[in-house]
Amino acid sequence: MDLTKITSTSFLDLLKLKNFKIPDFQRAYSWEFKQIKLFIDDLIEYERNNQNGVIDKRYYLGHFILEKSNENNEFEIVDGQQRLTTIILFMIVCKHLTKNHSILDEINFKPVSYDVKGYNIILESDLNKLSFDYNGFNDTSSLLRMKEAILIFLNSFIGSEKQILLKNKIDNYIKIIENAYCSFVIFSDKAVSSQIFELHNTRGLPLTETEKVKSTLMKMVYMHSIKENINDNINIIENAFSNIFQNEEKAKNIWFRGELSLDSILMYHLRAIDDGHKKENFSKPNNISGENGSFEYIREKISKLDKEEILKYCINIANEFDKSMYIISELIPKLDQEIPSIGDSIILDKNRSLIFLLKILRNDINTINKIILALYE
Repeated sequence: MDLTKITSTSFLDLLKLKNFKIPDFQRAYSWEFKQIKLFIDDLIEYERNNQNGVIDKRYYLGHFILEKSNENNEFEIVDGQQRLTTIILFMIVCKHLTKNHSILDEINFKPVSYDVKGYNIILESDLNKLSFDYNGFNDTSSLLRMKEAILIFLNSFIGSEKQILLKNKIDNYIKIIENAYCSFVIFSDKAVSSQIFELHNTRGLPLTETEKVKSTLMKMVYMHSIKENINDNINIIENAFSNIFQNEEKAKNIWFRGELSLDSILMYHLRAIDDGHKKENFSKPNNISGENGSFEYIREKISKLDKEEILKYCINIANEFDKSMYIISELIPKLDQEIPSIGDSIILDKNRSLIFLLKILRNDINTINKIILALYE
């Protein structure tokens, strides 16, 4: 195991790594007003108390887990991507307001690949004129959340009646962040860094049911692969979830007649398809999460499999879930435009309709069209 462990450092030391990338198999930017407001409140409170001599401790930004890429000297953020992205966005706003050079100028930060183009546009834009309009597949929900974070920061400085951030204290805020205490671990072994995420969760949004499932599948693949195939098999899981998360973020802007969460889609997928061999128990898992939810359903299934069956099951379920996400995010909306009654049936009975559609839309397209037209016209 190739490991570099740093147990005590400043956030500036982390930033000096310079080249950061959020891998596509991780959750895209998800913080909303509640989490950003908490970040602002913490920063304001610390700055105020520090100026008044109330505290002499360093601001704390938590723990980060990174994976070093030997090919291009990039550091993939395995855990801590929400905090790092938020801080980068805050620093973008601070630079916009002060026009000063900062450590930000030396950082090469890449969000998930499908948001890179939009993020680069943000960097090149006048933030006061930044467009927040939906633009089909071009603006994912995660990119819009980045824009909304920028708007929240701007309004906290200059646009809100209850102004809480002060422009003349921007240098103080940046110094607090740069000097903040944090720790981080860097791995070069993909297998190790992938499974650590299951056990590590810091302040912010809790793990979704889908993230728990992804981490469990990666852990099981690591444990049950022969040594020579570990990274290749983990890459299969990563690639499947890269597609899944990308389709989720793009589809959020175009859901027909309402929204399905990714955790909901996972539940319906498991009811209908599971690993591609499901022939009964189409009501299980009973719930999206919890004791009878998707994560516990998969854990129970794995516990009943022989060791040699676990690897095949985990790879199959990742690939089949990828197919289901494509069906729900692309095929069903297209079909709904031609045959609106498809969407109507999902509204009236999601359980039966989605189980049926997830199964049938895996078949030959000509057969599908004939069956769909016969049933819905």
